[in-house]
Amino acid sequence: GSMRMVKLPLATSQPADLRRKLWQDHRIDVPINALSDGLWVRISAQLYNEMDDYRRLATAIRSL
Repeated sequence: GSMRMVKLPLATSQPADLRRKLWQDHRIDVPINALSDGLWVRISAQLYNEMDDYRRLATAIRSL
């Protein structure tokens, strides 16, 4: 499949707040979900995405 859920190394923030901050600070829009074992980001691999897009997301998440 082209979609994956990746567990975030963050435990205390609300998903909506994180999504808003990623958009406001980095212009990145990704779904973030709170599940019983933590927060997860859903990424999608599409033809127009490049590896640098995923690296940029990882860097933005580490900055939170």
